[in-house]
Amino acid sequence: MNTVGVGSIVGQGLRLLILFTMFFVMLLFHEKGTLTWSYLVIYLLVILQFIYGFNKSLSPLISDLMEVSKVIFIILIIQAFINLFNQKKITIDTIEKIFKISVLLFPLLIIIPKVFGVGYSMYANNTGFSGFFSAANDLNVVLLVMLVFSLDAFFNNLETRKKRKYYIVTTFMLIFSLILMGSKSSMGIGSIIIFIYLFKFLIKSDFGTKLKVLLSLIVVGSVSYTIINNFYYNDVQLALDRHTYFLNTADGDLASFLLTNRNSFFDASVQNLKSSDSILGETLIGKGKTQHMKDTGGSLNFESKDIEMDLFDVFFSYGLLGVFLIYSYFSGFIILAFKSINGNFKYSFSLLVMAAYSFFGGHVLFSALSGTFLALLCCGLYASFVACKEESLLNRKEVGTNKNVHIGNVM
Repeated sequence: MNTVGVGSIVGQGLRLLILFTMFFVMLLFHEKGTLTWSYLVIYLLVILQFIYGFNKSLSPLISDLMEVSKVIFIILIIQAFINLFNQKKITIDTIEKIFKISVLLFPLLIIIPKVFGVGYSMYANNTGFSGFFSAANDLNVVLLVMLVFSLDAFFNNLETRKKRKYYIVTTFMLIFSLILMGSKSSMGIGSIIIFIYLFKFLIKSDFGTKLKVLLSLIVVGSVSYTIINNFYYNDVQLALDRHTYFLNTADGDLASFLLTNRNSFFDASVQNLKSSDSILGETLIGKGKTQHMKDTGGSLNFESKDIEMDLFDVFFSYGLLGVFLIYSYFSGFIILAFKSINGNFKYSFSLLVMAAYSFFGGHVLFSALSGTFLALLCCGLYASFVACKEESLLNRKEVGTNKNVHIGNVM
């Protein structure tokens, strides 16, 4: 669809359809007498777009509404799920099934087109590969989240032979897909995720479990090395050469290399803000994402360019008010992730990985693809936290009942 020029139109149409569906579900299953923070955030974000579009043509207003709808899209999915969950219309099993399918589906949509010689390259000169996905940076963080879920399921199902084989395959495919993509974050963060899971599960496992994991890693490593060395060595070498080239041209500026020059995009936005005639107004409420991208791009000889670091894109687009509205909403889930990391590790860890990626690499809050999985993580985290809380409360009641029976018998 993207090749023939209709990908963006279809994508926007589907996003709007889902957005209105989630809005309808959210209102239909809303608990009467309650006003959640999400409703107010959505309302104020929409109002802001009309402030930016005041005395302007219709085109910038529509563009701003489409941009902010990507953030609202995430919030609507979360709130629709929470309303359904609170009324016992949906369970965490739905979220689990989505992730179970996705850990296989996403790498397949990269590996299959690679085998048949179709799909998109990540960068110029056919460097890196993103399969059927044209939004490569968005895909990157989704694959990293899938890797967390696949590894978590593998380690937790070591005793179940059938499930263990499934997740060995999906883990291999995800690692292979991340290598094919050839980005720094794919290989760097992916390696960190693998190391953390190895450390977390091996440090408390018995000898038999350690042996199973070691044998599985030897198989996955050997198969990966053989396939890459014989069929895709040039692809990997091209990606490494590209990163080496940018490292050499960075003149020792490690920040520019690691951030892929996002720091220069940030500097351009800062200079635009300093030179603005309405610096106070833009600091407080911003100027809209469309104008922010236009101004930043103009300073860098691009038609349109954002910083690709979500926090700063939010600030320069929607000001301090936008930062407060959006991040006060998501901060609740980040706090919940830290609180629940021992009991809900895969959801908590995935959300923290996505938060870090959002800050340093962007493409989360303003992406329908990664934004959807951000919403699913928040939904899963909420549902698992509520389930754990209810189970803890039930156990306390049972303990209390047993104590009462014991005391009554003694008396």
